[in-house]
Amino acid sequence: MPQRVSHTEMRKIITFLGKYPKATSYQFAGQVYTGRVFAEALRQFVQFDEMLVFVTDEARQTAWPVLAELNDPRIKAVPIQTGESTAEIWEMFDAMTAHVGAGETVIFDITHGLRSLPFLVFLFAAYLKSAKNVKIAAVYYGAFELGGPDKPAPVIDLSSFVGMFDWLTAAERFTRYGDSQDLAALLRRAGRETPARQPLSDAADTLDRLSQALQLIRPGDAMAYSAQLPAALEAARAMAEATPSARPYTYLTSEIEQAYAPFALAAPFDPAHLAAGLDKQRRLVRWYIDHAQWVQAVSLAREWLVSWVMWQLGETDLLDRELRESIAETMSAEAQRRKAAKDAKRLFSSLLLRQVPAISDVLGLWLSLAGVRNDIDHAGMKAKPMGAAELTKSVQTLVGKLQTLPLERIPSP
Repeated sequence: MPQRVSHTEMRKIITFLGKYPKATSYQFAGQVYTGRVFAEALRQFVQFDEMLVFVTDEARQTAWPVLAELNDPRIKAVPIQTGESTAEIWEMFDAMTAHVGAGETVIFDITHGLRSLPFLVFLFAAYLKSAKNVKIAAVYYGAFELGGPDKPAPVIDLSSFVGMFDWLTAAERFTRYGDSQDLAALLRRAGRETPARQPLSDAADTLDRLSQALQLIRPGDAMAYSAQLPAALEAARAMAEATPSARPYTYLTSEIEQAYAPFALAAPFDPAHLAAGLDKQRRLVRWYIDHAQWVQAVSLAREWLVSWVMWQLGETDLLDRELRESIAETMSAEAQRRKAAKDAKRLFSSLLLRQVPAISDVLGLWLSLAGVRNDIDHAGMKAKPMGAAELTKSVQTLVGKLQTLPLERIPSP
Protein backbone atom coordinates (compact mmCIF):
# COMPACT_ATOMS: atom_id res chain seq x y z
CA MET A 1 0.00 0.00 0.00
CA PRO A 2 1.42 3.45 -0.91
CA GLN A 3 2.58 5.84 1.77
CA ARG A 4 0.09 8.48 2.84
CA VAL A 5 1.12 11.95 1.81
CA SER A 6 0.24 15.38 3.16
CA HIS A 7 -2.07 17.54 1.09
CA THR A 8 -2.90 21.15 0.46
CA GLU A 9 -5.90 22.30 -1.56
CA MET A 10 -4.96 21.70 -5.19
CA ARG A 11 -6.36 21.14 -8.65
CA LYS A 12 -5.28 17.70 -9.77
CA ILE A 13 -5.58 15.59 -12.89
CA ILE A 14 -5.83 11.83 -12.49
CA THR A 15 -4.99 10.04 -15.71
CA PHE A 16 -4.05 6.53 -16.83
CA LEU A 17 -1.65 5.32 -19.50
CA GLY A 18 -2.13 2.57 -22.04
CA LYS A 19 0.76 0.54 -23.42
CA TYR A 20 1.03 1.92 -26.93
CA PRO A 21 1.49 5.64 -27.55
CA LYS A 22 0.19 6.95 -30.86
CA ALA A 23 0.26 10.51 -32.17
CA THR A 24 -3.36 11.69 -32.30
CA SER A 25 -5.04 15.02 -32.90
CA TYR A 26 -7.80 15.85 -30.39
CA GLN A 27 -10.42 18.57 -30.71
CA PHE A 28 -11.68 20.37 -27.64
CA ALA A 29 -13.75 23.59 -27.52
CA GLY A 30 -13.04 24.28 -31.18
CA GLN A 31 -9.27 23.91 -30.86
CA VAL A 32 -7.04 21.01 -31.95
CA TYR A 33 -4.33 19.60 -29.72
CA THR A 34 -1.85 16.80 -30.48
CA GLY A 35 -0.56 14.16 -28.14
CA ARG A 36 1.02 10.72 -28.36
CA VAL A 37 -0.98 9.91 -25.23
CA PHE A 38 -4.08 11.87 -24.33
CA ALA A 39 -2.48 13.30 -21.19
CA GLU A 40 0.00 15.12 -23.40
CA ALA A 41 -2.88 16.86 -25.19
CA LEU A 42 -4.85 17.36 -21.97
CA ARG A 43 -1.92 19.21 -20.45
CA GLN A 44 -2.32 21.85 -23.15
CA PHE A 45 -5.92 22.87 -22.46
CA VAL A 46 -6.54 22.16 -18.77
CA GLN A 47 -5.10 24.17 -15.91
CA PHE A 48 -3.81 22.06 -13.05
CA ASP A 49 -1.35 22.00 -10.17
CA GLU A 50 -0.49 18.33 -10.35
CA MET A 51 -1.03 15.49 -12.81
CA LEU A 52 -1.04 12.03 -11.29
CA VAL A 53 -0.32 9.45 -13.98
CA PHE A 54 -1.36 5.96 -12.91
CA VAL A 55 0.91 3.63 -14.78
CA THR A 56 1.57 -0.11 -14.87
CA ASP A 57 5.09 -1.53 -15.15
CA GLU A 58 4.61 -2.22 -18.86
CA ALA A 59 3.12 1.19 -19.65
CA ARG A 60 5.96 2.80 -17.72
CA GLN A 61 8.38 1.30 -20.23
CA THR A 62 6.39 2.14 -23.38
CA ALA A 63 4.23 5.22 -22.76
CA TRP A 64 5.56 7.05 -19.72
CA PRO A 65 8.64 8.37 -21.59
CA VAL A 66 6.28 10.55 -23.67
CA LEU A 67 5.34 12.48 -20.56
CA ALA A 68 8.72 12.22 -18.86
CA GLU A 69 10.44 14.04 -21.72
CA LEU A 70 8.21 17.07 -21.15
CA ASN A 71 10.23 17.76 -17.99
CA ASP A 72 7.11 19.11 -16.27
CA PRO A 73 7.59 18.80 -12.48
CA ARG A 74 3.82 18.79 -12.03
CA ILE A 75 3.54 15.41 -13.78
CA LYS A 76 4.14 12.47 -11.46
CA ALA A 77 3.94 8.73 -12.05
CA VAL A 78 1.94 6.60 -9.61
CA PRO A 79 2.69 2.88 -9.97
CA ILE A 80 -0.29 0.52 -10.09
CA GLN A 81 -1.01 -3.09 -11.01
CA THR A 82 -2.92 -3.98 -14.17
CA GLY A 83 -6.22 -4.47 -12.33
CA GLU A 84 -6.58 -8.12 -13.24
CA SER A 85 -8.03 -9.03 -9.83
CA THR A 86 -10.15 -7.52 -7.10
CA ALA A 87 -7.08 -7.17 -4.91
CA GLU A 88 -5.25 -5.18 -7.60
CA ILE A 89 -8.26 -2.91 -8.09
CA TRP A 90 -8.32 -2.20 -4.36
CA GLU A 91 -4.62 -1.33 -4.56
CA MET A 92 -5.48 1.16 -7.29
CA PHE A 93 -8.18 2.63 -5.05
CA ASP A 94 -5.72 2.89 -2.16
CA ALA A 95 -3.23 4.68 -4.37
CA MET A 96 -5.85 7.16 -5.53
CA THR A 97 -7.18 7.99 -2.08
CA ALA A 98 -3.62 8.35 -0.76
CA HIS A 99 -2.84 11.06 -3.31
CA VAL A 100 -6.08 13.06 -3.14
CA GLY A 101 -6.70 15.21 -0.12
CA ALA A 102 -9.93 16.46 1.43
CA GLY A 103 -11.51 19.39 -0.37
CA GLU A 104 -9.27 19.21 -3.44
CA THR A 105 -10.45 19.57 -7.03
CA VAL A 106 -9.96 16.60 -9.35
CA ILE A 107 -10.17 16.15 -13.12
CA PHE A 108 -10.36 12.57 -14.37
CA ASP A 109 -9.14 11.31 -17.74
CA ILE A 110 -10.51 7.88 -18.69
CA THR A 111 -9.11 7.68 -22.23
CA HIS A 112 -6.56 4.92 -21.75
CA GLY A 113 -6.52 1.73 -19.70
CA LEU A 114 -8.73 -1.32 -19.38
CA ARG A 115 -12.34 -1.16 -20.52
CA SER A 116 -13.47 -1.48 -16.91
CA LEU A 117 -11.69 1.77 -16.04
CA PRO A 118 -14.56 4.23 -16.71
CA PHE A 119 -16.83 2.23 -14.40
CA LEU A 120 -14.19 2.17 -11.68
CA VAL A 121 -13.35 5.84 -12.06
CA PHE A 122 -16.96 6.88 -11.55
CA LEU A 123 -17.11 4.73 -8.42
CA PHE A 124 -13.86 6.23 -7.17
CA ALA A 125 -15.18 9.71 -7.91
CA ALA A 126 -18.38 9.01 -5.97
CA TYR A 127 -16.34 7.92 -2.96
CA LEU A 128 -14.05 10.95 -3.10
CA LYS A 129 -17.02 13.33 -3.29
CA SER A 130 -18.76 11.71 -0.35
CA ALA A 131 -15.88 10.80 1.96
CA LYS A 132 -13.38 13.57 1.23
CA ASN A 133 -15.60 16.39 -0.04
CA VAL A 134 -13.59 16.40 -3.26
CA LYS A 135 -14.91 18.50 -6.14
CA ILE A 136 -14.98 16.55 -9.40
CA ALA A 137 -14.41 19.33 -11.92
CA ALA A 138 -14.51 17.19 -15.06
CA VAL A 139 -14.27 13.74 -16.57
CA TYR A 140 -12.73 13.67 -20.07
CA TYR A 141 -12.55 10.96 -22.67
CA GLY A 142 -10.38 11.45 -25.75
CA ALA A 143 -12.36 9.39 -28.28
CA PHE A 144 -9.40 8.55 -30.55
CA GLU A 145 -11.43 5.80 -32.27
CA LEU A 146 -13.81 8.48 -33.59
CA GLY A 147 -11.03 10.41 -35.30
CA GLY A 148 -9.47 9.80 -38.68
CA PRO A 149 -6.75 10.97 -41.05
CA ASP A 150 -8.58 14.21 -41.74
CA LYS A 151 -10.69 14.39 -38.62
CA PRO A 152 -9.39 15.09 -35.10
CA ALA A 153 -10.69 12.84 -32.36
CA PRO A 154 -13.35 14.58 -30.27
CA VAL A 155 -12.80 15.09 -26.56
CA ILE A 156 -16.02 14.02 -24.87
CA ASP A 157 -16.78 15.97 -21.73
CA LEU A 158 -18.64 13.71 -19.29
CA SER A 159 -18.63 16.34 -16.55
CA SER A 160 -22.41 16.79 -16.50
CA PHE A 161 -22.85 13.14 -15.55
CA VAL A 162 -20.72 13.65 -12.45
CA GLY A 163 -23.70 15.57 -11.09
CA MET A 164 -25.59 12.29 -11.04
CA PHE A 165 -23.73 11.44 -7.83
CA ASP A 166 -25.43 14.36 -6.10
CA TRP A 167 -28.83 13.37 -7.48
CA LEU A 168 -28.31 9.76 -6.40
CA THR A 169 -27.41 10.86 -2.89
CA ALA A 170 -30.39 13.21 -2.74
CA ALA A 171 -32.72 10.52 -4.08
CA GLU A 172 -31.43 8.05 -1.48
CA ARG A 173 -32.03 10.55 1.30
CA PHE A 174 -35.51 11.21 -0.01
CA THR A 175 -36.38 7.53 -0.37
CA ARG A 176 -35.02 6.47 3.01
CA TYR A 177 -35.90 9.43 5.21
CA GLY A 178 -38.50 11.35 3.22
CA ASP A 179 -36.24 14.42 3.28
CA SER A 180 -36.35 16.29 -0.03
CA GLN A 181 -34.18 19.27 0.99
CA ASP A 182 -31.15 17.96 -0.92
CA LEU A 183 -33.33 17.62 -4.03
CA ALA A 184 -34.51 21.18 -3.50
CA ALA A 185 -30.92 22.41 -3.26
CA LEU A 186 -30.04 20.68 -6.56
CA LEU A 187 -33.05 22.21 -8.29
CA ARG A 188 -32.09 25.63 -7.01
CA ARG A 189 -28.50 25.14 -8.18
CA ALA A 190 -29.69 24.06 -11.62
CA GLY A 191 -31.94 27.10 -11.79
CA ARG A 192 -28.90 29.35 -11.74
CA GLU A 193 -28.00 28.02 -15.19
CA THR A 194 -31.06 29.48 -16.88
CA PRO A 195 -32.68 32.94 -16.87
CA ALA A 196 -36.14 31.30 -16.70
CA ARG A 197 -35.40 29.77 -13.32
CA GLN A 198 -38.68 30.52 -11.54
CA PRO A 199 -40.35 27.09 -11.99
CA LEU A 200 -37.26 25.33 -10.61
CA SER A 201 -37.03 27.81 -7.76
CA ASP A 202 -40.73 27.47 -6.92
CA ALA A 203 -40.51 23.66 -6.80
CA ALA A 204 -37.39 23.88 -4.63
CA ASP A 205 -39.11 26.26 -2.22
CA THR A 206 -42.16 24.01 -1.92
CA LEU A 207 -40.00 20.94 -1.27
CA ASP A 208 -37.97 22.83 1.34
CA ARG A 209 -41.05 24.03 3.18
CA LEU A 210 -42.65 20.60 3.03
CA SER A 211 -39.56 18.86 4.39
CA GLN A 212 -39.21 21.40 7.19
CA ALA A 213 -42.90 21.03 8.08
CA LEU A 214 -42.44 17.25 8.31
CA GLN A 215 -39.29 17.50 10.39
CA LEU A 216 -40.87 19.96 12.83
CA ILE A 217 -44.20 18.07 13.02
CA ARG A 218 -46.39 20.70 11.38
CA PRO A 219 -49.10 18.46 9.89
CA GLY A 220 -51.26 21.34 8.69
CA ASP A 221 -48.39 22.86 6.72
CA ALA A 222 -47.27 19.44 5.49
CA MET A 223 -50.73 18.66 4.13
CA ALA A 224 -51.13 22.07 2.51
CA TYR A 225 -47.68 22.05 0.88
CA SER A 226 -48.24 18.49 -0.34
CA ALA A 227 -51.41 19.71 -2.05
CA GLN A 228 -49.46 22.49 -3.78
CA LEU A 229 -46.64 20.17 -4.82
CA PRO A 230 -47.99 18.48 -8.00
CA ALA A 231 -48.43 21.76 -9.88
CA ALA A 232 -45.00 23.00 -8.78
CA LEU A 233 -43.32 19.72 -9.75
CA GLU A 234 -44.94 19.65 -13.18
CA ALA A 235 -43.94 23.23 -13.97
CA ALA A 236 -40.37 22.44 -12.93
CA ARG A 237 -40.28 19.29 -15.04
CA ALA A 238 -40.66 21.21 -18.29
CA MET A 239 -37.84 23.54 -17.32
CA ALA A 240 -35.63 20.68 -16.10
CA GLU A 241 -35.88 18.92 -19.48
CA ALA A 242 -34.17 21.93 -21.05
CA THR A 243 -31.57 22.32 -18.27
CA PRO A 244 -28.78 19.70 -18.48
CA SER A 245 -27.87 19.64 -14.80
CA ALA A 246 -31.53 19.23 -13.81
CA ARG A 247 -32.35 16.36 -16.17
CA PRO A 248 -32.15 13.69 -13.41
CA TYR A 249 -35.02 15.49 -11.69
CA THR A 250 -37.36 14.60 -14.56
CA TYR A 251 -37.03 10.93 -13.63
CA LEU A 252 -37.89 11.59 -9.98
CA THR A 253 -40.95 13.81 -10.37
CA SER A 254 -43.56 11.06 -10.21
CA GLU A 255 -41.85 9.35 -7.29
CA ILE A 256 -41.74 12.59 -5.30
CA GLU A 257 -45.38 13.37 -5.99
CA GLN A 258 -46.55 9.87 -5.09
CA ALA A 259 -44.56 9.87 -1.85
CA TYR A 260 -46.35 12.93 -0.49
CA ALA A 261 -49.77 12.41 -2.11
CA PRO A 262 -51.26 10.30 0.75
CA PHE A 263 -51.39 13.31 3.07
CA ALA A 264 -52.00 16.11 0.57
CA LEU A 265 -54.98 18.29 1.55
CA ALA A 266 -55.65 21.97 1.00
CA ALA A 267 -57.14 23.82 3.99
CA PRO A 268 -56.86 20.75 6.27
CA PHE A 269 -58.46 22.42 9.30
CA ASP A 270 -61.46 23.79 7.45
CA PRO A 271 -64.56 22.45 9.27
CA ALA A 272 -65.71 20.89 6.01
CA HIS A 273 -62.45 18.88 5.76
CA LEU A 274 -61.98 17.68 9.33
CA ALA A 275 -62.68 13.99 8.70
CA ALA A 276 -60.38 14.02 5.67
CA GLY A 277 -57.78 15.90 7.67
CA LEU A 278 -57.81 13.30 10.43
CA ASP A 279 -57.40 10.59 7.83
CA LYS A 280 -54.45 12.41 6.24
CA GLN A 281 -52.79 13.05 9.60
CA ARG A 282 -53.10 9.39 10.54
CA ARG A 283 -51.49 8.49 7.21
CA LEU A 284 -48.74 10.93 8.09
CA VAL A 285 -48.13 9.13 11.39
CA ARG A 286 -47.68 5.92 9.42
CA TRP A 287 -45.37 7.76 7.00
CA TYR A 288 -43.18 8.79 9.94
CA ILE A 289 -42.96 5.14 10.99
CA ASP A 290 -42.06 4.04 7.47
CA HIS A 291 -39.22 6.58 7.41
CA ALA A 292 -37.91 5.73 10.90
CA GLN A 293 -38.90 9.11 12.34
CA TRP A 294 -40.00 7.74 15.69
CA VAL A 295 -40.09 10.95 17.70
CA GLN A 296 -42.29 12.66 15.12
CA ALA A 297 -44.53 9.61 14.89
CA VAL A 298 -45.30 9.36 18.61
CA SER A 299 -45.68 13.13 19.04
CA LEU A 300 -48.17 13.41 16.19
CA ALA A 301 -49.99 10.25 17.31
CA ARG A 302 -50.60 11.82 20.71
CA GLU A 303 -51.95 15.04 19.20
CA TRP A 304 -54.00 13.08 16.69
CA LEU A 305 -55.76 11.24 19.49
CA VAL A 306 -56.76 14.55 21.10
CA SER A 307 -58.07 15.77 17.73
CA TRP A 308 -59.99 12.54 17.22
CA VAL A 309 -61.69 12.85 20.61
CA MET A 310 -62.59 16.48 19.83
CA TRP A 311 -64.02 15.35 16.51
CA GLN A 312 -66.13 12.69 18.22
CA LEU A 313 -67.41 15.32 20.65
CA GLY A 314 -68.60 17.48 17.77
CA GLU A 315 -65.94 20.15 18.00
CA THR A 316 -65.01 21.93 14.76
CA ASP A 317 -62.05 24.05 15.85
CA LEU A 318 -59.32 21.48 16.36
CA LEU A 319 -56.72 24.23 16.83
CA ASP A 320 -58.35 25.71 19.94
CA ARG A 321 -55.37 25.43 22.29
CA GLU A 322 -57.32 25.95 25.52
CA LEU A 323 -59.91 23.34 24.57
CA ARG A 324 -57.22 20.84 23.48
CA GLU A 325 -55.43 21.19 26.82
CA SER A 326 -58.68 20.79 28.73
CA ILE A 327 -59.60 17.59 26.87
CA ALA A 328 -56.06 16.20 27.22
CA GLU A 329 -56.13 16.85 30.97
CA THR A 330 -59.53 15.18 31.28
CA MET A 331 -58.30 12.15 29.34
CA SER A 332 -55.19 11.86 31.52
CA ALA A 333 -57.14 12.16 34.76
CA GLU A 334 -59.77 9.63 33.68
CA ALA A 335 -57.12 7.20 32.40
CA GLN A 336 -55.19 7.36 35.66
CA ARG A 337 -58.37 6.95 37.72
CA ARG A 338 -59.41 3.89 35.73
CA LYS A 339 -55.88 2.45 35.97
CA ALA A 340 -55.93 2.79 39.76
CA ALA A 341 -59.44 1.33 40.18
CA LYS A 342 -59.79 -2.33 41.13
CA ASP A 343 -62.77 -2.82 38.84
CA ALA A 344 -62.59 -0.34 35.98
CA LYS A 345 -65.57 -1.90 34.23
CA ARG A 346 -67.91 -0.60 36.94
CA LEU A 347 -66.61 2.94 36.59
CA PHE A 348 -68.13 5.45 34.24
CA SER A 349 -66.06 7.87 32.28
CA SER A 350 -66.56 11.57 32.81
CA LEU A 351 -69.78 12.93 31.38
CA LEU A 352 -67.73 14.51 28.59
CA LEU A 353 -65.87 11.38 27.58
CA ARG A 354 -68.89 9.09 27.83
CA GLN A 355 -69.88 10.35 24.37
CA VAL A 356 -66.70 8.95 22.80
CA PRO A 357 -66.94 5.43 21.29
CA ALA A 358 -64.60 2.73 22.62
CA ILE A 359 -63.52 5.13 25.35
CA SER A 360 -61.85 2.41 27.44
CA ASP A 361 -59.56 1.45 24.55
CA VAL A 362 -58.93 5.10 23.76
CA LEU A 363 -57.88 5.89 27.33
CA GLY A 364 -55.59 2.87 27.46
CA LEU A 365 -53.99 3.97 24.21
CA TRP A 366 -53.68 7.52 25.52
CA LEU A 367 -51.87 6.37 28.64
CA SER A 368 -49.47 4.18 26.66
CA LEU A 369 -48.72 6.97 24.19
CA ALA A 370 -48.01 9.35 27.06
CA GLY A 371 -45.58 6.88 28.63
CA VAL A 372 -43.64 6.29 25.43
CA ARG A 373 -43.58 9.97 24.46
CA ASN A 374 -42.35 11.00 27.93
CA ASP A 375 -39.66 8.33 27.85
CA ILE A 376 -38.44 9.72 24.52
CA ASP A 377 -38.80 13.41 25.37
CA HIS A 378 -36.92 13.04 28.66
CA ALA A 379 -34.04 11.28 26.89
CA GLY A 380 -34.34 8.16 29.04
CA MET A 381 -33.24 10.08 32.14
CA LYS A 382 -34.72 7.72 34.70
CA ALA A 383 -33.71 4.58 36.53
CA LYS A 384 -35.07 2.06 34.03
CA PRO A 385 -35.67 3.69 30.65
CA MET A 386 -36.91 1.70 27.71
CA GLY A 387 -34.23 0.55 25.27
CA ALA A 388 -34.22 1.88 21.73
CA ALA A 389 -35.44 -1.39 20.24
CA GLU A 390 -38.27 -1.60 22.77
CA LEU A 391 -39.25 2.01 22.11
CA THR A 392 -39.48 1.58 18.35
CA LYS A 393 -41.51 -1.61 18.77
CA SER A 394 -43.87 0.15 21.18
CA VAL A 395 -44.35 3.07 18.81
CA GLN A 396 -45.21 0.72 15.96
CA THR A 397 -47.69 -1.18 18.12
CA LEU A 398 -49.42 1.97 19.36
CA VAL A 399 -49.63 3.46 15.87
CA GLY A 400 -51.18 0.20 14.70
CA LYS A 401 -53.91 0.60 17.33
CA LEU A 402 -54.45 4.18 16.21
CA GLN A 403 -55.37 2.88 12.76
CA THR A 404 -58.38 0.98 14.17
CA LEU A 405 -60.25 4.05 15.41
CA PRO A 406 -63.17 5.06 13.17
CA LEU A 407 -63.10 8.39 11.37
CA GLU A 408 -66.85 8.82 11.21
CA ARG A 409 -68.69 10.10 14.27
CA ILE A 410 -70.25 7.14 16.06
CA PRO A 411 -72.73 7.83 18.88
CA SER A 412 -71.84 5.97 22.05
CA PRO A 413 -74.45 3.38 23.10
